[in-house]
Amino acid sequence: MKDYYATLGVDVNATQEEIKSAYRRQAKKCHPDCSGQGSEPFLALREAYEVLGDPQRRRAYDAERARARRRHRSAPRRVQPEPLRAQSRSPAPNELHVEVWLTWEQVLYGGDLRLWLPALVRCPACRGWGSLGFWECAYCRGQGVVREEIPFDITIPAGLRDGDVGRLALPQGDLVLVLHFKV
Repeated sequence: MKDYYATLGVDVNATQEEIKSAYRRQAKKCHPDCSGQGSEPFLALREAYEVLGDPQRRRAYDAERARARRRHRSAPRRVQPEPLRAQSRSPAPNELHVEVWLTWEQVLYGGDLRLWLPALVRCPACRGWGSLGFWECAYCRGQGVVREEIPFDITIPAGLRDGDVGRLALPQGDLVLVLHFKV
């Protein structure tokens, strides 16, 4: 589910006037005629404002967002992640470096953030066996594992600076976060 609050850079408790002001401010920065970035950032911003700027659509969005959070908390994990794979530019073989882009609101107030990290998980088709009966599993090509992205929730503290580096120790290795700010 898209986080329209993060797109606009406002708190979930923002007033309609704060949402309108944030949209205008961000629109000036990311309009294709001014930013040179193309239309995708501007279209995402406009979509967020169309939902949050309309009180009825905002209530429906907030309700769906709350349902999605409840489903995520109560859903049993179907696959168990295997060790994270190191990405290029990692100085150590058991480190995963991730660049994280934060909104100004996340910088000022902190908050929760969901990252999607690469992992090897047990093949859902053959359940890790690598074969289905006498035949090699076509889904995992006989490996028993497939590469997927799994959700990883972190809490961002308030008062960070651009370029700050955070390190989280995981059983499989270290997760190194390089923090940047959306302008």
